[in-house]
Amino acid sequence: MLKDYIDKENIGICYKNYSIKKHTTFKIGGICSYYVEVNSSHSLIKLIKYLNKEKYRYFIIGNGSNLLIDDEYLDIVFISLRRLNKILKLNEHVYLVDSGLKPQVLGKKIIEDGYIDALPLVLIPGTIGGLVYMNASCFKKSIDHIVRGVICLNQEGKIIFLKDLKCGYRKTCFSKNHLIILKVLLDFQNKKENSLELLNKYQEIKRNTQPVNTYTAGSMFINGINYQAWELIDKLGLRGFRINDAAISFKHTNFFVNLKNATFNEMLALIYYVKISVLINYQIDLKTEVKIITNNSIAYS
Repeated sequence: MLKDYIDKENIGICYKNYSIKKHTTFKIGGICSYYVEVNSSHSLIKLIKYLNKEKYRYFIIGNGSNLLIDDEYLDIVFISLRRLNKILKLNEHVYLVDSGLKPQVLGKKIIEDGYIDALPLVLIPGTIGGLVYMNASCFKKSIDHIVRGVICLNQEGKIIFLKDLKCGYRKTCFSKNHLIILKVLLDFQNKKENSLELLNKYQEIKRNTQPVNTYTAGSMFINGINYQAWELIDKLGLRGFRINDAAISFKHTNFFVNLKNATFNEMLALIYYVKISVLINYQIDLKTEVKIITNNSIAYS
């Protein structure tokens, strides 16, 4: 049994038949076969090798943002990296950061040191690994501009170091090559005395334009070269449109929210209602930024 192995090898904490919605920002998700929080990168390597050998299906989660998980039973091992959260300052402006570190914690550190590089990114409710994995951006600042390398784990459980992440808008090489991010090398160059003041400005803008303090997974659809997803949705008059407790935010139409007790099927129905409406009216096939996880498909979009 997986839990016996994890306890014996002191890999971390493990729960069987666990409600995964507790660890998603949407607060949607069913019972998974196992939920594991690993103690260290070394523990993660041992666990991945064991899971591959025993043919378990698994999925790595950070803060549980950017995810919509089926609320049926899931025969999937969810592995949380939340305990991998250290920061090591290598020199004046280079930091080695664990993938499970929250951007807000990193933000506090770089503000203390006076840096403003990609400062808006610390407002994203995810983990550093998650931000790098999807090449996250906020206020036209993307994380690839400060990443100098990534230590990651391949499917065979071997550690590799990557410099070229093949970044594009909302994409990197990690999903295609099934790589797990362990640590990220970040290089900060720009200093300003008013870094905290600047962050407060970004926070105020975000409070006024996005549904903060709600059950949301972040931006639902990927923007295109010639369009912004929120504008297409707004032009269709769908601001505030809802299917029971699954709703399009009044503040920002590319943010979908769980008002209280939205189900997976209700949120999925809302997604496809918008996709079909946009396709019919604008001949644009919107792609979800949020990853959708079911028993039949892990992270389709």
